[in-house]
Amino acid sequence: MDSVRLEILIPTFGPEGLKRVAAMDLPEIQGVRYSVCCQSAKSSLPQQLSARHDVDVNFIDGVGLSANRNALLDLASAPLLMFADDDLTLYADGITAALSVMAENPDIDGACFQPLDKPHPYPAGSFVLKARAARRYYAMINEIVFRREALLRSGVRFSLLMGINAPYLHSGEDDLFICRVLRKGLRIRYFPIVTYNHPHASTGFRTQPPGVLRSRGAVLLSVYPLTALPRMCRLAVMLRQPTLASLKYMLQGAFYALTHRL
Repeated sequence: MDSVRLEILIPTFGPEGLKRVAAMDLPEIQGVRYSVCCQSAKSSLPQQLSARHDVDVNFIDGVGLSANRNALLDLASAPLLMFADDDLTLYADGITAALSVMAENPDIDGACFQPLDKPHPYPAGSFVLKARAARRYYAMINEIVFRREALLRSGVRFSLLMGINAPYLHSGEDDLFICRVLRKGLRIRYFPIVTYNHPHASTGFRTQPPGVLRSRGAVLLSVYPLTALPRMCRLAVMLRQPTLASLKYMLQGAFYALTHRL
């Protein structure tokens, strides 16, 4: 295929995960390659994937979404990288526009975009992201196109103690990753361009089980160490579930962050 400018990195798990990737109906886009990393024993690929010249599938051992994403970073070689969950809808026009944005803005290390169905209000204009969220806007990992060289320079990785199939903190790895790359000085600018859609609410917008609440406490302590406690109290009140139980789990996560190297 033509020279690859962007790799879209898709982590998944097992044969069912590969079926979900196949069902994404990945659009063929000039200059774009899809890199899929599947945590399972090697198995036959769905025909929708095996027939594609622009889809690479690697099988790796182990479990954990963070470990999978780190493996994808190790395998990547294109100058631009974008993470995608295995159940997203990706839009060719939006991704093509994202490539143009990166070409037209060589001074940025990444660009942040938006989904079609917005889970919260998104800003109407462009601005540079900060490690501490401004305008009540919190970037999600699927929204960002990174320059690979800038990520390598930062040395930031996904925490193996956070995310799906982690031992105690079952989400939050994206939030911590984004905060850390911004703290390392990467310049990421938001643009109101739609690149994808998510068919259902992300983890942070559903009922919060203990492992997710612990993660939120850990992230709040890591990002806002001086104001984490009042933020946890405020969030516990806002959630549509028992306040004291929610606060208890968030405090457990904060203590875990204090006693472990996330």
